[in-house]
Amino acid sequence: MNESSIAELKSIIRELDASATPASSPLDAERKFAKLLEPLLGQAGYTLEKTMPLARDRGYDFVARKNATGGASTDELLIEYKHLRRSSIGAGEVRQLLGAAVLAGASRAMLVTNARFTYAAREAIRVTAPVAIELVDIDALRSWVGRLEEVPSLDLGQIAIFRRELSQKLIALIARHPGHLEGIEWRELEYLALI
Repeated sequence: MNESSIAELKSIIRELDASATPASSPLDAERKFAKLLEPLLGQAGYTLEKTMPLARDRGYDFVARKNATGGASTDELLIEYKHLRRSSIGAGEVRQLLGAAVLAGASRAMLVTNARFTYAAREAIRVTAPVAIELVDIDALRSWVGRLEEVPSLDLGQIAIFRRELSQKLIALIARHPGHLEGIEWRELEYLALI
């Protein structure tokens, strides 16, 4: 993913984090969240679908699907986004998503919020359940986007040359002054044995 796309995702996260005000619209926040979620899940091969509004809430907002190779069944992930104003998500919301996922026949679900999760919510997912639920807050979203940033590649060949030269100098020093051997840790001697 390129730098401008990552910068845009970070901007959306900042907007979601800052939008927990009485004037903000949860529906607008959900649209912003979809803009964030689509490329993140797309990196893993998922396509994102918004659930159709019904007379009553299904208990989840999005379904992410990934077609398995080799004729296996489709991997499906149910996602619920909770946009709260200065509050936290408790065990009740986790159990609601669990129930919705069981009714939908899903094996995985994700509960995402701009707020925080209570200790009870985190403990509720530790209980053995037929559905694996992942809890994702703003900080976890930031980490997820951060993992997409490209890390500059290292020239490992150059590092190997430096290590070899340093090891040869250390071997020569030990040969001239064997007493220096006492000041070297065993881990450092392992590197010398590889030369």
